[in-house]
Amino acid sequence: MVNNRTVDNIDRLVSSILEDDKSKKYNALFIPRRVKDRLEQLKTILQQEHIDGDLDLSNLPITDLGNLKSITGNLSLSSTNIKSLGSLKSVDGWLDLSHTPITDLGSLEFVGDYLNLRYTPITSLGSLKSVDGWLDLSHTPITDLGSLELVGNYLDLHNTPITSLGSLKSVGGYLYLSSTQIKSLGSLKSVRGSLFLYDTPITNLGSLKSVNGNLDLQNTPITNLGSLESVGGNLDLYGTSITNLGSLKWVKGNLNLSHTPITSLGSLESVGDDLDLRDTPVTNLGSLQSVDKIIINNNSKLDIDSLPDYFKNKIVIKS
Repeated sequence: MVNNRTVDNIDRLVSSILEDDKSKKYNALFIPRRVKDRLEQLKTILQQEHIDGDLDLSNLPITDLGNLKSITGNLSLSSTNIKSLGSLKSVDGWLDLSHTPITDLGSLEFVGDYLNLRYTPITSLGSLKSVDGWLDLSHTPITDLGSLELVGNYLDLHNTPITSLGSLKSVGGYLYLSSTQIKSLGSLKSVRGSLFLYDTPITNLGSLKSVNGNLDLQNTPITNLGSLESVGGNLDLYGTSITNLGSLKWVKGNLNLSHTPITSLGSLESVGDDLDLRDTPVTNLGSLQSVDKIIINNNSKLDIDSLPDYFKNKIVIKS
């Protein structure tokens, strides 16, 4: 049933709008000349289980969604008093919950476009399994991604206390984890955009196999690249404690290993741009077959004399 307190609050808001002659700005769907129709529509809406189309409830004093279980369009709840989504299971469009006191996503399992939770007190995503668009959780106290397995676009978790990605397997855009307390990537296997992990306590990339964009691991205690096989952009390991690249086979952009204790390039076969080995104890190039440039400095331990002519011609000495 519909929460009577919610409807009473809306009734009072309607009365105040109709009695006030001063010019104000209102939600486009909640302006005085349509307020009576809007109120009746809202009361009806909150009794339905399914809605075709969009629903804009932003800036209204609602606290729950009544019987609503699914909506085929977009749902805007920004700047409302909503704390739980109750029985809502799916939103085929986007869902905006920014600037709300939301603490519980209820039965929500699927969002077909973006999900905006920025600046909310949410701590767990509960039963949510998939967001086909971007998911913004920045500036929240999120600590648990719940059942989440897929984000179709970017996932923003920077400036949150998150420590693990739980069941998350794939991110279709960039994954922003910088300045978090992330220690484990959980079940994550692929990131189709860039992965930002700088200034985090991450030590192992776990099951992660591919990053299509850049992978930034500067200022991390990373010691193991886990199952990582490919990076489609740049891989920055400057100043880390990495000693072995493990299963990594190719980096399409630059590979920065300068100022690391790296001793082996492992299975690395190809670097599309620069391989920076300044101030490292690397003595040979292992399985490397192709590279654009190899940057070293005067105190390099690399045995240049034993290198094939192909690699000798790639050497660039910098300070």
